[in-house]
Order: sequence, then structure tokens, then C-alpha cells
Amino acid sequence: MKVGILTFQNANNYGAALQAFALCSTVRKLGYDVELINYENPSVTEYENPRLPHLSEVMTNPVGSVFRLTTAKAFSCRKRAFDSFSEKHELIGSSIETQEDIEEKYDVVVVGSDQVWNPVITGGDMTYFLSKVDSLQTCKMAYAASFGYESFPSNLAKQCGEALADFDCIGVRETEGSILVRTLSGFDSSVVLDPTLLFRKSDWETVAASGSARDSISQFAELDQGYVFVYIAAERSKTISFAKRAAKQRGLNIVLISGYRSLPFIHCGKDASFVSLEEFLFLIQHASLVVTSSFHGYALALALEKDVYFSLVDGGNTKNSRLLSLAKITKTENREISDQTSLCSMDYSAIRRRIEAERQRSLLFLQHGLEKCVVARKERQV
Repeated sequence: MKVGILTFQNANNYGAALQAFALCSTVRKLGYDVELINYENPSVTEYENPRLPHLSEVMTNPVGSVFRLTTAKAFSCRKRAFDSFSEKHELIGSSIETQEDIEEKYDVVVVGSDQVWNPVITGGDMTYFLSKVDSLQTCKMAYAASFGYESFPSNLAKQCGEALADFDCIGVRETEGSILVRTLSGFDSSVVLDPTLLFRKSDWETVAASGSARDSISQFAELDQGYVFVYIAAERSKTISFAKRAAKQRGLNIVLISGYRSLPFIHCGKDASFVSLEEFLFLIQHASLVVTSSFHGYALALALEKDVYFSLVDGGNTKNSRLLSLAKITKTENREISDQTSLCSMDYSAIRRRIEAERQRSLLFLQHGLEKCVVARKERQV
């Protein structure tokens, strides 16, 4: 029984890479032959792959061109490190180009996690809805799939709803996603944990310790002096401002990573945007404080039981649903950065129990979903 996981396996993004690794590893522990489906979405590939700007881009988009020029070296180092991690853990299968290829190769496809159902990111690619995959041949389920927003484009609603109705079971990452699935398809879904939280603290510590550059990254971060680890995704200004204030109050250095842009960080701290996945986890693990605007940054800090604060995009932006949903599940809403936020430590005794309860529920969903797919496929083959 061959299981394929359809996510953003080629993203040059720490959260995307680690959630894919965590889900693939978890399904393997359940006893399945599984790999990440090596499908490259054109929009994701264009955005994620580091490259120098074309001459035409320099004229039409000078700001974007400067960004590509200044980040190409660091992001190329990151990409090589990500590729090496995937090879070491044998995560990714051979290249896949079409949904027909997916149907031919895999008995079960798990869609997720990450924002695979966000048409802004994918360019409306219906591959992530498996719209052309015959469910008589390949069973379909979703685990922690995310729309990224609270609404969905009306021009894609009917097509996507029909595709979702053909899934054997659906697990989404946010409550808003569950509402959208019901609106689009008429079917229920379960809200489950992001794969990064299926791993316990000790699991991530083992991954962090498996890298080969512990001494160099410790020296770079000046581990003995202590540091605030900053991971930037959507919101930037509040995140950086709060990190600076926290570092000054506690006499700490700042080590930071930008998901995609590094220009504003030139005078803010040590830019670690080039580090490997193991080093990224190491930096979170050994930080005195974590400050982030990233969903996965917050999830991994919680998994590693670190003192952490998160920032939201101003103006009621629906992108906030991801972080708000996780904060609600873990009852850590008080860690949101605001003008009144003061520094205080987190008591993980209750948080740990909440996450463990959700982890067990999510693991049961994944296990039962895969078992349901196996049974359904056998019945359909008769």
C-alpha cells in the first residue's frame, strides 16, 4: 500500500519543510510505505526557489529585484541544506507532473498540511484538490490542510466543493477551514493539530541534535550570552520592535530569520536566514525567548516549550486565523504582542496537557483515516 503526501515539498521555508517531515515520519511510524509527492506547483516554485532577477525584472520591478539580489546567496544555502535534509530522511519520491501520475503511483493520497487549499499561493491549482484523481483507484484524505483565509473565491467554489466531496475523510488545521469545507462541499471535517505538534519536545530535540554544525551555530548565536530568537513571516514591525525591547530589558542578543526577506534586518541583529533545518530547531531550542509572526514558528516554540510571543497582522486580516486558532487550542492567547504586553514566563504544565490531548485526538484521526482509506480501496477494487 503506497501512500503519498501532497504538500509544498519544495518550499524554501522552515515551517513548510518541517511540517512535511513530521507528517511523513508520523505516517511511517504507523507502518505505511509513504513519501512526499514530488509535484511542483508553478506558483510555489517561482516564489520559493532562489534565483537572480532577470534583466526585464530589474526594469519593471526594481524593489523585487533588489530583494532577489540581496537574498540569493543565503536562500541558495538554505535550499541546499533543505535538499540534503530530504535526502538524508528519504522523504521525496520521483518527479510527478500530473494528477494522472498521482493516481497511477499512489494507493492513498494525504493532502496537507500547510496552505495547500489557498488559491492565492497555488494559483488556483486543482491538483491539491485531486479533482482528476479517480477515487476508485486512489483513496483521498486530508490532514491539517489549510485554506489560509476565512473565505474562498466564488469562481472556484463549485469546482472545489465537488472535489472535496470525493474525499474519504478531511482534517483541517483551523476552525475556519472546517466551516469552509462544510460551506463548499456540504460535508463535515475535523480540526486537527499541525504535524509539527504531532512531535513531542524530545522528538524535535533529537532532530536538532542530528545536525553536523552544532559548534558553529552555537558560536554564531553566542549561546553563552543568551539571545532572543526572531522568526518573521507575515507581520514585521511589531515583531521586530517587541524583540528589540525584550532583548534590551533582558540584556540579550538578537538572532533572526526572515521567511523571505532580509533587508529590514541589516541593523537589527544576527541574520541566520541561511541555516539548516536542524540548526533552525537548535536556535529555537536554546533561545532565551522566541518572538515570531509565523504560525510554524509559534507551533515549534510551543512544541519545544519555550517562552514565546506572537504578533498578528493589523486590520483584522484573515491571515491571522492560523495563529489565533492555535492560540485558542493551547489557551495561550495572552502571548499575543500588543502595546500592553509585558515580559513573563510561561507555565507549560497546563499547556503540555492540552497539546497532548489534542495530539492523541489528531493521531487517532490520522490512524483511523488511513485505515478507512485502506478498507475503502479494497472494497472498490472488488
